[in-house]
Amino acid sequence: MWLPGDHIYPSALFGAVKPAAQAYLGCIGKPGATPAQTLFIDASETNVQGARDAGLHARGFTDMDTLERDLRSFGVIGD
Repeated sequence: MWLPGDHIYPSALFGAVKPAAQAYLGCIGKPGATPAQTLFIDASETNVQGARDAGLHARGFTDMDTLERDLRSFGVIGD
């Protein structure tokens, strides 16, 4: 389970900027995750699409209720 602060990597560390695939893949590779195990949430549709193109599960942030539903559906938080 992901806990806040566990894995925070600025994409610049990988010489990439969102929405480039390496910005996402470099970050998830550090803790050994795969794109299929990763949920990316962002308010920018361009970044959300970039994450999808890199193979990640991705959702657009619109409001807290939707965020909570997305986190529950992915198993990040429980009921």
